Amino acid sequence: MDTLLTVLRWAIIVIPALYLLNSYVKKLYRFSLLQHLAWLAKPSGRQPMDVGVPVFSFILFLICIFFASYITDGLYMKAIGKTQEYVYLGNSTAFNARFYQQGDNSDKVIVNFSPNLQYNFSFDDIERNQLFIKNSDDNSGLGDTVSQYSAGRIFSFIFTILIFLLPMLGTLHASFGPMCAQKLAETNPNNFYRYDWNVSFDQQLKQHHFSLSLWALAWILSIILMIYSQGAFPRQQFGERVTPLPHQVTPGNTIEGVPLSIKVIESKTTTNSSSGSTRYDYYETSQRNVTFTFENIFSQTVFVTTNIDVEGKPELEELIYNNIQKHKKMPVVITESLGFEPLDE
Repeated sequence: MDTLLTVLRWAIIVIPALYLLNSYVKKLYRFSLLQHLAWLAKPSGRQPMDVGVPVFSFILFLICIFFASYITDGLYMKAIGKTQEYVYLGNSTAFNARFYQQGDNSDKVIVNFSPNLQYNFSFDDIERNQLFIKNSDDNSGLGDTVSQYSAGRIFSFIFTILIFLLPMLGTLHASFGPMCAQKLAETNPNNFYRYDWNVSFDQQLKQHHFSLSLWALAWILSIILMIYSQGAFPRQQFGERVTPLPHQVTPGNTIEGVPLSIKVIESKTTTNSSSGSTRYDYYETSQRNVTFTFENIFSQTVFVTTNIDVEGKPELEELIYNNIQKHKKMPVVITESLGFEPLDE
């Protein structure tokens, strides 16, 4: 059943998209996509041209279809999806976010791979609710976040589609221009399709009160709006806090936690050789991400990460490694931003 619904959703996307594309081609070039394909299939009856151009247009079209599927999936999930609320407990590793369902007497903790939610460096995010949506009770795991299918995210996908759609109009013209030039050669030998694609495309746009510069400006504007939307409408948004912060978690207070892992932060440098190739070199910095577990403070064991600079502090790094091996607690002090810093014992 799920496979059938997936096929239907793709049909809902692809068929109207092909119809709109064919209508666009008919209106501007006076022939259909099928006629153009038939023209391409007969090299002896046409002028030589780079077949890679229509192939590139087709790739851009498929990319637009791919992002359009996100919009269709969003509407589909909103229509039949089941919404459920989970409570965030922090990240045990870089991408593994931990959640539990409030009211579940088993206190089952779910570890969810979340590339949109990396290390949390503050207690402020702990025990905030997160709404998830999934399409059936048969699906394992949490599903997708509700914020991923918000109206803002849909606008972000629309701008993403435009980023590929607008250049596709230029490559379509580069594909159809030679056919138009050949068909008009006898009736109108001075037709603008005989010029280079950018010149003829500019002439065509001006016929519709547009221009090549405005076309490029629209493309750049779509990129800017897409980047803005990615930040303004994130895929991961926490809700209200389920319980108040414990009184121990206040700036300047000292609590105890068990270090779980310490990760070296690497940096990258680039080197350009005389042959023009680029080589990437990675080296360790003195920065470390250290993830701690805190028990008996919140209703569940929580995970919070801090960043430390171990330059000139070899004893602190060694202490953390020893405490990880022995699963031993060590004191940390709460910062003003509700993060924390480990203390030397």
